[in-house]
Amino acid sequence: MINEIELESSRISLQCFDFTGNAKESIDNGIKFSIESQEPGFHDCDFAENSARGYFSFVEPYEVENIVDGMTAMEAKKRIKTAEFAQTGDFLFAWGNSGAIKLLASYISSEFATATKIEFEFNDLFNLQTRFELCKSVKIKNPKESKVKTVSLTGTLDHYAEFNVLDPRNHELKAVSGIINSSIGKITVAANNKGIIRIGTKKGCILPFDVVIWLIKLMNETA
Repeated sequence: MINEIELESSRISLQCFDFTGNAKESIDNGIKFSIESQEPGFHDCDFAENSARGYFSFVEPYEVENIVDGMTAMEAKKRIKTAEFAQTGDFLFAWGNSGAIKLLASYISSEFATATKIEFEFNDLFNLQTRFELCKSVKIKNPKESKVKTVSLTGTLDHYAEFNVLDPRNHELKAVSGIINSSIGKITVAANNKGIIRIGTKKGCILPFDVVIWLIKLMNETA
């Protein structure tokens, strides 16, 4: 299914993007991945109404050090780096190689579509943290003039603001994690200010992307 993913392991990390336009038009008119020409691009894509699913790959050169006749020699090699993506409605989610994800966002943005990386701000992460049934960790950054610059609180936290290691006037939330009850049951969710959401559940679970969109809407207070 285009709008859901079976988790082969028990977790997945998704880079989130705001999306506008027509993904099919952008991909159909974009560059396709080719091993022969070593062009980076899209491949194995499927489409449905207002949604798309596929892969973006590129060829990465690297070197391996070998011993030849008692001396070291560098051998040039190449490998394929890949990201998988799913676009649904106003969002695009990507997972896999970080370099491929960056190229994907660039290549899918065209005259037909635009993908803008999401950055979760203080209020977004705070709103999510308050919706957790159980908060497991919070990462905080205090102002430069504070005695304590960064704080990582872990454990079963009810409310991070009760701790005396933050500047109550001006502090940033860098990341939060906890347990929340969703439409597929209780899941572990971690989110950071770089726009990454990590979801943990049982192995083999079917994760609808609607669940990820619901989490974003919780952060934006629109759900």
